[in-house]
Amino acid sequence: MLPPTIVDRIRELDGQGLGSKRIARMLHISRNTVRRYLAGATVGFQERPKARRLQEPLHQEVQRLYRTVAEGNAAVIRQELEAKGIDVPLRTIQRAVADLRREDRAAKLATTRFETKPGQQMQIDFGEKIVRIACVPVKVYLMTVVLGPSRKTAPLLIIWRAPPERALDTPVLF
Repeated sequence: MLPPTIVDRIRELDGQGLGSKRIARMLHISRNTVRRYLAGATVGFQERPKARRLQEPLHQEVQRLYRTVAEGNAAVIRQELEAKGIDVPLRTIQRAVADLRREDRAAKLATTRFETKPGQQMQIDFGEKIVRIACVPVKVYLMTVVLGPSRKTAPLLIIWRAPPERALDTPVLF
């Protein structure tokens, strides 16, 4: 909270045509403070606006986009909503998907790992991800094999695709 004399000085300097940066430097205060008082803030207690919350139908649409098209990216959700004519700040979307992100993080951490002595076993890890190849969504399967005695990693990438003339999936190994 600024004393009334400083607030009067801010308004006086603004009336002289000075910008908020210059006023802030001259008075040794934050530029955002200058902007807030020029926007009509009064001397005394300032109540900040509460964070914007999405209405339930829009919140459900944001969650649907998070799980499908956006693949967890809030900026992509914002672009998709803008394409539909809905303007929502990015920070509001980030708050709306925060719980989903926490759930995803917890699910990733909920794996059990165990180690054995070299030579007793090998460790195999699997994963899958939908990626776009030539603008076409393709499910990619990943597999990593770690041999017990050598601790060397052998990665393997498999892309499954079905040619139009065949009903069965055909693996492509890299």
